[in-house]
Amino acid sequence: MYIKKWLSSKVDELRKDSQLILSLPSFQCQWLLLYYVLKNKLTYVMRTIKPDLFISCISDIEEIFKSVIQNILGNHADLQQLHMMLASLPLCVGGCGLSVSFLKQISIAAYLASTSVSYLFMQEEDIL
Repeated sequence: MYIKKWLSSKVDELRKDSQLILSLPSFQCQWLLLYYVLKNKLTYVMRTIKPDLFISCISDIEEIFKSVIQNILGNHADLQQLHMMLASLPLCVGGCGLSVSFLKQISIAAYLASTSVSYLFMQEEDIL
């Protein structure tokens, strides 16, 4: 219960941050904050929450990213699908590198990486 409430508060923080990003007049500033700040906040959450709990909020996160991307690229109804496809492609193939769908795949690896680093630290400090 506590963890779900914490996760919900993190999603609400992302939502508030996205509203602040949308209030900026420059699309370049919006993009930079989305790519370098908002996206990296997800890494922190993935490393601290069990993947099965994190996966439950991915649709909310996807909607948050979608609203910012559509604002940056334009709210043309006929191009929204194309915009999201371009946003989700990796940078190396001409996309924006903002795929939220990959989060399901890497959330397990992120959580395991964090757990293993914590375990090694606790062993070194004789906590275990």
